[in-house]
Amino acid sequence: MGEACPHGKEFFMVNGSYVRNEYDSDWIQGGNGYRYRFCPRGELWIDECTPEEEWAYIAFHECQEAELMKGGMSYDQAHDRAKRLEDQFRRQDRPGE
Repeated sequence: MGEACPHGKEFFMVNGSYVRNEYDSDWIQGGNGYRYRFCPRGELWIDECTPEEEWAYIAFHECQEAELMKGGMSYDQAHDRAKRLEDQFRRQDRPGE
């Protein structure tokens, strides 16, 4: 994507099938370097097969998760918190639905 999150990490669209086949079969939609060792810490990855309307939500989730883990939070805790924040972001983005 060539874009950066508010924390300075860059987003990249990647071939999700390749990532699953070569690195981790559980990898889905997105990832960050604090969760996955194969992803550089300064990068946030989004599966190129993900519908475009989901990109902002996945990017938001990965950015939040990476920052929480950078601060010392475990993956499980960071993922749960990022998921809640993502849910709020989704609701704010679609008022009245």
